[in-house]
Amino acid sequence: MSAQTAAEEVSSYLERHNVKRRVEDAINAAVKAKALNPLEFIAEELKAPSERSSREPDPDIVHIARSQPRDWRTGAICFDITYDDEVTRRVPIGRLMDLKDKTIEFDEVTNAINDWIDVANKHPYIRRHCICCRSRATPGKILCKKCDTRVGETVYA
Repeated sequence: MSAQTAAEEVSSYLERHNVKRRVEDAINAAVKAKALNPLEFIAEELKAPSERSSREPDPDIVHIARSQPRDWRTGAICFDITYDDEVTRRVPIGRLMDLKDKTIEFDEVTNAINDWIDVANKHPYIRRHCICCRSRATPGKILCKKCDTRVGETVYA
């Protein structure tokens, strides 16, 4: 087999399995999140959603700010969480919700959501984005109509 044929086979394999795009997306996500441990972050991004750890280690600190960062792919609000091992991960709000139990994993996140709900109620005509996506939130709320049907009971509980 010639070197050119081998290179073509490798290129074909990478295209067929969408490897190049997935790796590039994972690298871009690590850069955008400014991951403290980029290789661990990229490895987690490359896992299939069903393989990703559903439960993170116990956190030391959940970082809250008036203006939270958003996930670059989904537009969801993210929280920076620093764990015992000094690793900080940017976690989208959806991963912190248990839709079956209608609970939110951390009290700090629940308090931030309740604060955003209070502000939205006080100022219903200010345009704001949904906390779970990039869409416009319903006036006086923090969710859009689509997300309200999916996670509204958990968020407004």
